[in-house]
Amino acid sequence: MSPVTDADTVRTRIPAAERRELVLDAAVIEFGDHGWHGARVEAIAARAGISHPYLMRISSKRNLFVDAMDRAFDRMEASFTEAVTASPEADPIVTIGEAHRRLLIEDGAVMRLHMHALAVASDDDVGAAVRDRVGRFFDRLRDLTGASEDRIRTCFAVGLAYAAFVTLDLPEKDGHL
Repeated sequence: MSPVTDADTVRTRIPAAERRELVLDAAVIEFGDHGWHGARVEAIAARAGISHPYLMRISSKRNLFVDAMDRAFDRMEASFTEAVTASPEADPIVTIGEAHRRLLIEDGAVMRLHMHALAVASDDDVGAAVRDRVGRFFDRLRDLTGASEDRIRTCFAVGLAYAAFVTLDLPEKDGHL
């Protein structure tokens, strides 16, 4: 066996933009799995392949949560926008519902993070950011669909029920979705 040399241990430096993407992807998964209170910054750093001290120099747990939550909502909005744009003749609320159902199954971390965000909407540290983001999401749904506020609220409520079914693993067990 040959000795380990410095050349064997040199790490390639990841560009800052790429590193940020890795951190946010890791944060979506960690906060999606464990929520605001249970997620560990150490786990996010390990998942992203960077050191915990380095991550704490460039961010905080609060900022990571808010940024990950924004990413999760951005993914939902992009999915809904794409679906409505692709089917302009269809009822946009129904189209969004189908896009939401697909997203629940295909990107569970995003949907779990969405649920965790709603659960901490009254938290002193992150609650204001959650309430602001949910308000902007509601406005985006209204703008995208042209639907009444009552219809948007119903869409949101049904979406939460779907998310609960998926989180509880009911679709595969009992065919609820």
